[in-house]
Amino acid sequence: MTPRPFGAAGLMLWILAGIPGTAAAQGAEPGSRAQGMAGAFVAVADDASAVYWNPAGLGGAVVVGGILDLFRGHGEPEGAPANAAPGAEAGEARGTLFAVALPQIGLSHYRLRHWGVTASPAGLPAGSREIEGREVSFQSVETRHLGLTLVQSLADGVVVGTTLRLVSGGAGAGGGQRTGGWSALVDEADGLETGTARHVDLDAGLMVGTGPVRMGLVVHNLREPTLAMGEGESTITLERRARVGLAYGPGWPGRSRWIVAVDTDLTRQAAAGGERRDVAAGVEAWGFSHRIGVRGGMRASTAGDARPVGSVGVSLGLTASLFVDAHVSAGRDGADRGWSVGGRVVY
Repeated sequence: MTPRPFGAAGLMLWILAGIPGTAAAQGAEPGSRAQGMAGAFVAVADDASAVYWNPAGLGGAVVVGGILDLFRGHGEPEGAPANAAPGAEAGEARGTLFAVALPQIGLSHYRLRHWGVTASPAGLPAGSREIEGREVSFQSVETRHLGLTLVQSLADGVVVGTTLRLVSGGAGAGGGQRTGGWSALVDEADGLETGTARHVDLDAGLMVGTGPVRMGLVVHNLREPTLAMGEGESTITLERRARVGLAYGPGWPGRSRWIVAVDTDLTRQAAAGGERRDVAAGVEAWGFSHRIGVRGGMRASTAGDARPVGSVGVSLGLTASLFVDAHVSAGRDGADRGWSVGGRVVY
């Protein structure tokens, strides 16, 4: 194949063009391996979860197969809602991922659900007996994604990919003066009625590899679909999100016994405690003939307070082709907690 480096560079510039400064909150993300490395996975993406983390990763995947993943996340600011700064947010997220993948094509279905509460500037009127009261707003977003991933090699070590997605779902909103703690308010947000909408969207990815080094770029929600709210004519937009990563695996190409990776967001994302634009670093190591894997990582925001979050994960090979993965993560004072468990079949 004739190398086309200018085509790869042109694609990167096209992807980066028009990326907004802030992205809508998406909550927890799928993939126990990726989350165990604190999300430093864009340049790794060598299993079926690449359909989400970087579609181009399927083009260079050494092992292919399928994945089923269940994940959950939770975060809330310190202190009571009555004393929280305006804009402070508590939320919860849940989701599932199912995907099957080959080196050039993948099929996936995943569901993401996020709901939460945000403190507005005003509290209850002065002299109120409900001294813990606070004016708050609620929001709930649920999306389901049916995806087809296609991959194309541009040159030796240069791969592009896209996941075409049928997105269905909706959002709900509400608010008012409330008392009580963050957990009770988050539970109330869970009961919001959501609207319904369907859109066609796509994610795009780029993977460049040379020996043990890989660079990855992914952009989600290129068409920025809008979701209807449960009441009225309001909508919410799933804005573009972009991330770039660099990874090193001394065993690449092939199965590497250890991997180190660093990712950074190119866009901001709404999160509990304020917007985040994360830098993440993670490591993964395998032993016992690639039957047991351990990983860990740390991410912190470069927008606003750092709010660091640490993650650890483990994989157990029940056979040479069947793995069970799990991870847990947490930030300071129990904020940004998350966990996931999943199974992978690889060949």
